[in-house]
Amino acid sequence: MPMDALARRKTFIAVAQHRQRLRLERQHQEGEQPWLAEALAQAQSNRDAQGQSVLPLPYLVLMKLQAGRIQDLGDVARMLGQADETALTQVRQVFHRYAPDDMADLESLITLGKMELQQ
Repeated sequence: MPMDALARRKTFIAVAQHRQRLRLERQHQEGEQPWLAEALAQAQSNRDAQGQSVLPLPYLVLMKLQAGRIQDLGDVARMLGQADETALTQVRQVFHRYAPDDMADLESLITLGKMELQQ
């Protein structure tokens, strides 16, 4: 990864982490995760090969982005980079509904993930 791209990624991650910490503090104080019930309900019909419930991609991305850890942000970028347009549309819809303030960060992570795949 060229130095400029690496520096941009580090800066983005630092800013995203700060924003997420602020949002999580606010949500923790308010005691809310309004998307959780919907995510768990959808997981019941989203099963892996062993029959285990799997959190659908839009909610997994939302959960990891809200966690705000560096590893989670890297995971999200890689998942989004590999996602097809249908999956990305579903992720965008969930973010539009539950985390509209994070739309710019989501789009940046999608772009970073796509760039990472091209290398």
